[in-house]
Amino acid sequence: MKRTISSFNKFCATCAYWTGPRTVENMGNFVETQDDNVKGKCMAPFGTGWRLQDRTPLSTCSGYKKWEVLR
Repeated sequence: MKRTISSFNKFCATCAYWTGPRTVENMGNFVETQDDNVKGKCMAPFGTGWRLQDRTPLSTCSGYKKWEVLR
């Protein structure tokens, strides 16, 4: 089931460092993912976040940086 996430939520799906499959919806106000279990690698800078680990769209961490294409 697809998941739509607001750009105001600090989840991996809205983070610039997450490499999972996602699309931008409603002019950058939302991100859509295939489902809650899809995974993407965290590419946060060394020493931050879950660097190089697979994370789900609703995961969180202290290394969050809002994806630039979002509002």
